[in-house]
Amino acid sequence: MEYLQCKIKPKASFHIGIKEGSLEKTMHYIHSDTIFSGICNAYRLLYGKDETESLLEKFKNEQPSFLISSAFPYIDDIVFFPMPKFINFSDYVKDEKLFKKSKKIEFVSEEIIKGISKNRFKEELKEENMVQGKILVTGKESEKIKNASIWKEKEVARVVIDRKTNASNIYYFGEVEYCDKCGLHFLIKFMENGIRNKIEAAIRLLGDEGIGGDRSYGKGLFEAEFNNFEWSIKEGKFMNLSLYLPKENEIEMVKKGWYEIVNRGGWVYSPDKKGERKKFVRMIKEGSTFEGDEAFYGRITEIGTSEEYHHVYRYGYGMPLYFGGGA
Repeated sequence: MEYLQCKIKPKASFHIGIKEGSLEKTMHYIHSDTIFSGICNAYRLLYGKDETESLLEKFKNEQPSFLISSAFPYIDDIVFFPMPKFINFSDYVKDEKLFKKSKKIEFVSEEIIKGISKNRFKEELKEENMVQGKILVTGKESEKIKNASIWKEKEVARVVIDRKTNASNIYYFGEVEYCDKCGLHFLIKFMENGIRNKIEAAIRLLGDEGIGGDRSYGKGLFEAEFNNFEWSIKEGKFMNLSLYLPKENEIEMVKKGWYEIVNRGGWVYSPDKKGERKKFVRMIKEGSTFEGDEAFYGRITEIGTSEEYHHVYRYGYGMPLYFGGGA
């Protein structure tokens, strides 16, 4: 199965909000619904409101023109994906110290994912193969990126002045910086012919506009690099690479899977509409694992509307990455 891989090569630091009212904290990866919203806003700037509404109508009718994953870290040519939720570390680790460290792993390299599909996970699960305490790589990859840092989180002090009293108050704003040769990457699967060039153009514009919070301060700027990404496995267990909002007929599949729930809220941002709160939605987190054989799962849902402007949607299509029967 062929995907288009987009590498986000940062030109500034990022603020990726965790929850409302918590400015001092930031995430180190970007959820798929945030990326989709950014692409749609850039698409609107390039091709106009009518064409954007037509594109969204296809997603609303469960005929998505493309699928996207969330954006996960990379270093040089080594890309990372979420740790699959079905992995039970007690099946692989007997040492208590290693077990506690293993439970903190958030991401694994592409080679580790391939190893899971061939039951080679246990041999790579070693403390020396853990990067920043949150990423698991193979022994060969560990030698290549030994002692590397992929991202750094920091809190930047800022001052707000009261307009009436001129009193000053200090608050802290969280930022994440990606180190040399590091950044984020996400996958795109095109379901409609002829739209690839437009989506690439929208993503390049998004890089100039910025993604995430604090864009008025120049945060979230990036350069987009596109590459083909091949994945040959098409059946068996699959891991979702995006936030996932199940359809009614997918609930039974979800009940039999391994998953984690995340709440998504935030504020509307578009050329027409700003400062309006989005409805909260409970979604299934990246890395959640199920069994199935479909090309995609999930749906989008309406989270705000105004007759004067336009509808607002939350992207919830799942992008499956299959492990095969050996997982």
